[in-house]
Amino acid sequence: MKLDREHYDEADQFFREALALDERSQHKEGMATRYGNLGLVARLREQWAEAREWHGKGLSLAREIGRQDLIAGALYGLALVQEHEGRPDLALHLAEEALAIKERLRDSNLQLASRLVERLRSAGKSGEET
Repeated sequence: MKLDREHYDEADQFFREALALDERSQHKEGMATRYGNLGLVARLREQWAEAREWHGKGLSLAREIGRQDLIAGALYGLALVQEHEGRPDLALHLAEEALAIKERLRDSNLQLASRLVERLRSAGKSGEET
């Protein structure tokens, strides 16, 4: 989903309303999806702590219901947060797990996860040299 900066508030409100409906009906797949959507909006806004919280909730629920695509998405989002927060080792672990799932699923966003893993591995190697 591509969002213009001026539409972040609208997107956030839309996803929160959808989450409330999913929560009322106990639609766990919908809830896990909304957590990921809200995590994305928080990342785009550079609200890293909030993004970590949403992606963490999404990961927990996705694991509970066994939705591999949602697990991979949450792991990827958490990896980006950890990278931004200066924890490349943790980010790499999360990104590698996301990539492995995306490879099994032949996910259309495989390239993004692959590039993230490469970037984090490179960062780790350059950090070892210093």
